[in-house]
Amino acid sequence: MYALRWIAIVACFRCSLASAQPSPPQTEADRLFEEARLLLEAGRAAEACPKLEASQRLDPARGTLLNIGACYAATGRLVEALAAFRDVEQQSAAANDEARLAEARAQIRRLDGLIPHVVIEPLTQVLELGVEIDGVVVPRESWRDHRRNPGTVRVRAFAPGHEAHFETLTIKPDGATTTIRIPPLASAKTPAVVSPLAPSTLESPTRRKRIAYIVGGSGIAMFGVAAGLGYKAKSDFDRTGCDNAQDPPQCSTVGDDSPFDKNRGAVRLGQIATVIGAAGLVAVGAGVVLYLTAPKTETIVTPTVTPEGAGISVSGSF
Repeated sequence: MYALRWIAIVACFRCSLASAQPSPPQTEADRLFEEARLLLEAGRAAEACPKLEASQRLDPARGTLLNIGACYAATGRLVEALAAFRDVEQQSAAANDEARLAEARAQIRRLDGLIPHVVIEPLTQVLELGVEIDGVVVPRESWRDHRRNPGTVRVRAFAPGHEAHFETLTIKPDGATTTIRIPPLASAKTPAVVSPLAPSTLESPTRRKRIAYIVGGSGIAMFGVAAGLGYKAKSDFDRTGCDNAQDPPQCSTVGDDSPFDKNRGAVRLGQIATVIGAAGLVAVGAGVVLYLTAPKTETIVTPTVTPEGAGISVSGSF
């Protein structure tokens, strides 16, 4: 309420000065000032402040700026009010305006005792720590004594590579000191990113050798199977007594268990043995390559066996 009473005094002082001189035509700045004065007298300071600001923009005056400072104080904007009174103090000192200089200094002393003090106390040694209050970064040089309007504020502490800390608290009024303690920030939980060229579990030397043993061993086993099938095919073929152009007449007879069918079965079995043997040879070769060569990416080995042939697919980089 002290601010509203003071505004009325300033407004009357301005009117008394005007009555002692010829009245000039009212300007837009004067009209806005008068409207603001009426609003202040009606206890509507929040509506008066914008009109005083507009009047000051149109016609800057120390008297109007004094009223702006008092209007800010009446609406709880103590920090802004202090800045306005300090502007008046500086301008009045330069203009030898003793009356307004004294009034500005009196208001500065009063507000200085009302504006809260905020101390920011970090409990972490994180480099590049930053602190925001209501979205505005507080400079580090102000952490030991940051002047702030009273009321509820939102605090955010942040640093590269760390999770932000959020806190809502109340700034104590009447010049009291509020300490904001910033706890240690947790490291940011970022998902691990695996580069396409980074070694995988298949690329470790032990893992690679194990794969080489499996592939090579599979090839040797295929050789054994192929040898067994080949021996059986040769035996079956020899027992039929059929041998191409010199075949006896019964070799051309088709029927169940006929020499002709047995001959064809032996030939087919021999072909399968050849395919499996070729696949075994390829597998052994792939095992040797895997053992001697360090892969750069994940290696996938896929044996392929068909009636038309055999092969092995090795995907990856070597």
